[in-house]
Amino acid sequence: MRSQDAKVAKRASIIHGLHLGHRPDELAKLHHVSLTTIYNYFNRFKAEGSEGLGDKARNGRTPPA
Repeated sequence: MRSQDAKVAKRASIIHGLHLGHRPDELAKLHHVSLTTIYNYFNRFKAEGSEGLGDKARNGRTPPA
């Protein structure tokens, strides 16, 4: 699985967990991310839908392939 696909899958899994009623702090521990990250993923999903789960384009040097 490509790196970007894995990130989106992880974020979708977190959103799904929230939908199923899991607590944000439980999901943060399970996925090894901060509680702030959980809320950031949720807010981006709420604002942009599934398109918000991917990384945004950044300025600067492009990463190596």
